[in-house]
Amino acid sequence: MARVVTAAIGAVLAAALASTPAHAVRYIIPIRNMAYGPAPALLRVGDTLLWRNEDMFRHTVTARSGEFDLDLMPGKEKEVQLGKSGKLNIYCRYHPTMTLSLYVKPVTRRTP
Repeated sequence: MARVVTAAIGAVLAAALASTPAHAVRYIIPIRNMAYGPAPALLRVGDTLLWRNEDMFRHTVTARSGEFDLDLMPGKEKEVQLGKSGKLNIYCRYHPTMTLSLYVKPVTRRTP
């Protein structure tokens, strides 16, 4: 009987862990010298990007998809949470040659 209960509890815990999303991560992306900082290598839906303007010029962080459009004065920062998977093409409305591509993967589940 104890083995059956232990096995049942183990199955319930394994199912709960399998349905729990992995933890979201917060990344800081600097803007300096008229360029966006390096893109994080692994982005997932739910992650947060903190864009920090360390440049002497005003910049935007604008997604061509329309998902977000941040306006950053020098020394300011703003956050955006990634809401969907796929490729995000970023540009600055004031300086259109400033671009960055982000690749966002779907949320993964923990494995027991």
